[in-house]
Amino acid sequence: MTRGTPLWSARLAAAMLLVGAVHAGAQTPAIVTDRPSFTNSPRVVGAKVVQIEAGLASARDVVGSETATRLSAPNTLVRLGMSPRVEFRLEMEGWIRQSPGRAGRDSESSASDLALAAEYQLLKAGARGLDLAVIAGATLPT
Repeated sequence: MTRGTPLWSARLAAAMLLVGAVHAGAQTPAIVTDRPSFTNSPRVVGAKVVQIEAGLASARDVVGSETATRLSAPNTLVRLGMSPRVEFRLEMEGWIRQSPGRAGRDSESSASDLALAAEYQLLKAGARGLDLAVIAGATLPT
């Protein structure tokens, strides 16, 4: 038995499109980032999801002839999804280097504190158009 090339190709193309459409519908929703050390989102990552966010923060303050600087990295936030409404969070700025900008003062470097927290999402946008969450946590000195 021989296959007719045009009919076989059309069936194969249709099957691939169907599989692609089903796969696209099963994908997880887009991530919502928190921008470590800047802002927190009212949305949790979801059950069985681990999301790692990191960044670099730099600040410079000029007053007269003195320039104070601060650099921190890697500003890491690890979000562990425990259920559709609960996540655990571990956050740390990482290494901090700051210079006071005053003559005769040296730059200082140190590790930041570690913050542990849990977030509970009270409301999901849906028809209300409002996301609302509570974050409770503690900072551990390093």
